[in-house]
Amino acid sequence: MTTTDSPILTGPAIRTLVDRMGEAADNFLACLTPDQKVKAFCLFSEEQRRTFWHYTPILRDGLPLEEMEFQQRRLAHKVVATGVSRTGYAAVSAIIGLESTLDMYEGWGTGKWQRNPGNYYMSVFGTPGSIEPWGWKFEGHHVSLNYTIVNGQIVSPTPTFFGANPADAALNGVRALRPIGNVEDLARDLVH
Repeated sequence: MTTTDSPILTGPAIRTLVDRMGEAADNFLACLTPDQKVKAFCLFSEEQRRTFWHYTPILRDGLPLEEMEFQQRRLAHKVVATGVSRTGYAAVSAIIGLESTLDMYEGWGTGKWQRNPGNYYMSVFGTPGSIEPWGWKFEGHHVSLNYTIVNGQIVSPTPTFFGANPADAALNGVRALRPIGNVEDLARDLVH
């Protein structure tokens, strides 16, 4: 069975989701300056740009959040929110925010690889909402989301990666922020 045969990935709810993804990606691209669009958009056929991913803090293709105005960042986040649940989006937001905490833990580095919540990149490939193949990716040090859509269907929601460093950050000395704590706990339970 291929992903296009799966009722989970082809039903009416998925078609609605794909429509929302296309609309969000269109709105994001429409708000960019020409120079920003050069970074954020490429043809679907540009396979190297479209398929490369890595979880370490490296230079990436795409338009970084730090080069966006507030409304542009907001529209980029709307694209991200179409690809994850509400809980997933809360985790993405917390993970990005922890870059500043990690920067402090690591002594406020001044080198090439400073921890920066602005170093998450948005890319759109092909024409959103088209029946032609298109997709989007959002990635940085601890988050990677990639979606490929063909004929109005999600054919690949991968690679997807969520990490967190620090895995927990003390809040008020009583509670800890653990963006993916439930997943970590489940993984440990499965191993032990």
